[in-house]
Amino acid sequence: MTAQIANKPHQIAEQIITEQGPDGTLSAVRAEIEAAHHDGDNYRLSIWREVRRSIRDQAENDASC
Repeated sequence: MTAQIANKPHQIAEQIITEQGPDGTLSAVRAEIEAAHHDGDNYRLSIWREVRRSIRDQAENDASC
């Protein structure tokens, strides 16, 4: 992941969807959330939670179209 998008959850979400595909996306994000939680990195944890929210929002929008 590039430094330019490190703090932009929507862009991170799009990149993960591209890299992991729709099936692997949430599990990849879950792993990042668990790692941040384990490390006690609250900032990284909040970013990954926002990424997860963005992915879920995109999935809901895709389902409603």
